[in-house]
Amino acid sequence: MKENTLVAPLLSLAHIKSLLIAPIFVMTLFVFPACKGPEHSSIDELKPRHAALEAALREELAKKKQYWETASRIARSLSPEALAAQVLMTGVAGKEALSSDMKKLLHEIPVGAIMLFKYNIADSPAAVHAFISECTESAALQLPADAANKEVPSANRLLPFVAIDHEGGDVYRLGQVATRLPPADRYLRSTAQPDLPESAWLEIRQAAYLSGRELRALGITMNLAPVVEPLVPENAAFLQNRSFASDPKAAASAAAAFIQGMGEAGVTSVVKHFPASAAVDPHHGRSVLDVDKKRLDYLVSPFSALLKTGSPILGQDSLYPASLFSLPIGAGAVMVAHTIIPSVQANIPASLSSHVMQDWIKKELGFQGIVIADDFTMKAITSLGFTPEKAMIEALRNGADMIMVWPRDLGRFHRHLVQEAKTDTLFRERLIDAAGRIMYQKLIRSLVQAHQDGRDGLTTEPFNEEGYGCMRKATEQFLRERNLR
Repeated sequence: MKENTLVAPLLSLAHIKSLLIAPIFVMTLFVFPACKGPEHSSIDELKPRHAALEAALREELAKKKQYWETASRIARSLSPEALAAQVLMTGVAGKEALSSDMKKLLHEIPVGAIMLFKYNIADSPAAVHAFISECTESAALQLPADAANKEVPSANRLLPFVAIDHEGGDVYRLGQVATRLPPADRYLRSTAQPDLPESAWLEIRQAAYLSGRELRALGITMNLAPVVEPLVPENAAFLQNRSFASDPKAAASAAAAFIQGMGEAGVTSVVKHFPASAAVDPHHGRSVLDVDKKRLDYLVSPFSALLKTGSPILGQDSLYPASLFSLPIGAGAVMVAHTIIPSVQANIPASLSSHVMQDWIKKELGFQGIVIADDFTMKAITSLGFTPEKAMIEALRNGADMIMVWPRDLGRFHRHLVQEAKTDTLFRERLIDAAGRIMYQKLIRSLVQAHQDGRDGLTTEPFNEEGYGCMRKATEQFLRERNLR
């Protein structure tokens, strides 16, 4: 079936290899034939396509050990300045183009990720693509000459992730330039049972794939979604319709489908908010989740299912099907909540807790992805007496791998990190570990640029307006035909 049909083969094997193996990222749009309008395909017709894709992905991802070794070697070769830059995710000032000051700042501090907000989104897809290309070019990190090897031949630059909140519903930043997904709770409204019907699972996966390829075509490579938490009385006031389901098993299965679809389109998913949220929005006040250990285990069980490496986590009585643990694509990152959980650590938010980030996520669950801490200027942190600078250092020291900063704070925060790395050997080792985790995910997503015939800059093809329009039509029709509009 052609790519401009409603349910195209998710990725060709050649495209899989371009995303997962060849680490030369070219910011181009998928090439489409003339847009003839999407054709209808049933959910049953998706099954063999998904199965074929999973087999190809498993074969390619078997090489992830090589990626891990390469990422670790690159991280150890970096200067304190480069290490400090890689663990920062920053917003940027600009919309149609970067200001000269912002461009200079990104060139001096080649951050690990760029975060886009509504105010960064121009009125047309082509303009958004051009702006993202400029951001990516400005923040590319020049790699040491000896950092490359056979897995990244002639590679000389590491590119930043470009991240956005793209959950669906009210959590949507792209205005009129991309398709808005439904809120998470919309997918399972007709399903009250914890065992997710295969048709619902495939619908979520396909909706995420169709939406994800729009993101990747624009140049967006990281989605700060999905919300994995089950909707419960403790978090309902904060999450509302952002949770897939009240049952942990259904929430985990739906989130797995979303992660799969985004990953098949070349977009890294960030699951949130670990281990659980409270009723208070952390942007506006102190957030406390006062539950006992048994209740906390219930709330965190979807995260445990999705982040745990290896075999099923709950032994013979696992709530989750074995298939959930054998999916070829997992979450690339987890966002840790600014919530205080007294049963874990009194008066210390999860985002500052070594018990949560180091002992729980990394050691107990064995998660090898990126642990992201949210913005430390939120009231949930400042109301406890932490300055953003102190919170940033403590979070990284205690297991966070990447932290969010605003452009006005970028230079100051970066200087603090560099100074700490130069005076504290253990902190520098922590940054090396964090940067290695970040680079591992970048190698998987091909965010490494190879030398291009002696030329500087990214190889950027003209934006394909017609092809992108076909993508959007396919996404819209799929959602409409499944009553997700």
